[in-house]
Amino acid sequence: FLFSTDINSAVRGTIPEPGTLALAGLALAAIGGLARRRKFF
Repeated sequence: FLFSTDINSAVRGTIPEPGTLALAGLALAAIGGLARRRKFF
């Protein structure tokens, strides 16, 4: 895959950048972890 930060890739928007994907995954994991903790305690 070719990751470029030009206007064409922004218009396509099919494949997000690895960094953005990692941040989104971390955020979801944190929210899920907090939700689990609150249910148990």
